[in-house]
Amino acid sequence: MSLQTTEDAIAAAILSAWDAGASLDPEVVTPPASLEAGLARQEAVNTLRRARGEKPVGYKIGFTNRSIWPLYKVFHPIWAPVWNTTLTQLDATRTEIGLQHFAEPRLEPEIVLCLAHTPQGSGADAIFEAIDWIAHGLEIVQSPYPGWKFSAAEAVAAQSLHGALVVGPRKPRGIVARWQDLAELQLTLALDGQPIQRQRRAGPWQSGARARTPCRRTRPPGSVLASRRHHHHRHTDRCAAADTRAMLGHQHRRLRTRRA
Repeated sequence: MSLQTTEDAIAAAILSAWDAGASLDPEVVTPPASLEAGLARQEAVNTLRRARGEKPVGYKIGFTNRSIWPLYKVFHPIWAPVWNTTLTQLDATRTEIGLQHFAEPRLEPEIVLCLAHTPQGSGADAIFEAIDWIAHGLEIVQSPYPGWKFSAAEAVAAQSLHGALVVGPRKPRGIVARWQDLAELQLTLALDGQPIQRQRRAGPWQSGARARTPCRRTRPPGSVLASRRHHHHRHTDRCAAADTRAMLGHQHRRLRTRRA
């Protein structure tokens, strides 16, 4: 079997596992040799998704929280497309998402940015100027690698662990005057109405390089950029509206979100 045939089979296996919420068979999906190989493998999966009619609508950026890099042995941010089939834009303030098709799912509060145009540079100021609107969001991340044990290259290959993205009501960029103010926005994570964590801390805007790579690519108007500080499902982050509550309900394997 040729190398290309092997990589095609691996891409198909990754997508099949993603669809089923299943773990990958290590005898079929061997680790990519490098981050570049992981990116090539992700693009092969992206090609399969586009071929079946899915459309990329933006990017998610993960592992922007440097403090947990040693925990996962991932030492830089990772990114992958958000798809029209994985994005839910809320017109209301509540939704339910079944978790039966996700592998070892976790919940990640997000700050979601919609770009009006491609940033005219790679720094934080240029990205901020390109923002059309801001929203709070929740990403369901998953790991086809049992126990959440993987390398950066393996995570990137598996769609950078993206499962689904729920985006709350949109707010104009004018709710903050400068990119530094995004770090002052607050998100509260609650379980059954009781706050679990409420936190305010600087995010990926501390370093423009953290959000740089996906923004270098040409982004059509309306592209979504979701950035999180990856951690366990109880980790909290900033959002576009203060005093926002995200409710994580384990009953009946349903995820419920509500804005206060």
